[in-house]
This record gives sequence, structure tokens and C-alpha cells, in this order.
Amino acid sequence: MSMHDTGYTHFRVMDLLLAAHFVYQIPFSKYPMQADGVSATDGWVKLPGHSRSTYCKNQFLYIDAGSPAWSYLVEVEGSV
Repeated sequence: MSMHDTGYTHFRVMDLLLAAHFVYQIPFSKYPMQADGVSATDGWVKLPGHSRSTYCKNQFLYIDAGSPAWSYLVEVEGSV
């Protein structure tokens, strides 16, 4: 029987994803839309106004290109 890993694999290849600009890393405190009640604990965080959660690890947000959080950064910052 074949076995397939269908789990979340981003962090096994994060260096490659960051280099290819498929994922962007930004300090949690620098994300332009902060809200009361949202903390930078490791794991999935739901940012206000976004339909999808974003992953936080070691006080950094990891944002996939094309995600709602990425689109917001482009809109507010002009680029990422």
C-alpha cells in the first residue's frame, strides 16, 4: 500500500517558498492591520477582515502570495 503525506507541508520547504516569493514572511507587529484580541501565538491566526487564517510562527506571519492577507499588504503597502 502506498502512503501519501497530505498534511500542511509549507514548513518543510519554507526556504524555497520564501526564495520563490510564493510565501512572504513579515513580523506580526509590522502587519498593517492589527486588532485587539489577536495575538502572535504560534499556529493559525484569523486576522480581522480576512476570510482565511494565516500561519504565525516565532512572531512572524507567513503569508501565501495571492491570499487575502497578501492582497491587503499589496493594497496598503503598494508592494511586498
